[in-house]
Amino acid sequence: MPSRRIEDLHPKAQQLARMLLADCESKLGVTFLITSTLRLFEEQAALYAIGRTEQLGRAPVTKSKPGHSWHEYGLAFDGVPLIGGKAVYTDDKLFDEIGGLGQEIGLRWGGDAGFVAAHMVDKPHFQYNCGMTTDDALALYQNGGMAAVWAEIDRRDSEN
Repeated sequence: MPSRRIEDLHPKAQQLARMLLADCESKLGVTFLITSTLRLFEEQAALYAIGRTEQLGRAPVTKSKPGHSWHEYGLAFDGVPLIGGKAVYTDDKLFDEIGGLGQEIGLRWGGDAGFVAAHMVDKPHFQYNCGMTTDDALALYQNGGMAAVWAEIDRRDSEN
């Protein structure tokens, strides 16, 4: 089962996730619940199979093949606003406001037009990748594990 722990994210992604949670509370009066952070490659493979080779009656839930999701590198998280203690996935206006807050602090948002053009609409999704591609991340991971990916993120972040 994928992690929901902010602590499993890269330190900068942790910082940004916490900032987004605080901004949702202070600026929108909404609790934003993190539902997914770090995901194993096997877990990504299982999600990618939905609608393709498994659960054929369902629509695919991701376009990201194993090795090509920022969740696998601890650089992405998904979340949902809570209204009256209940998860609300259907309020597009609220997700747009939350997405805007995430973008203001430096996160890439799954509802942004540039993201949607390359992937699919994924309004609960936020990532921090400093302009690196998942191909870059996968190559780094294969040669040096998560430490190599995080070191490259740190290097790129220090240049900004």
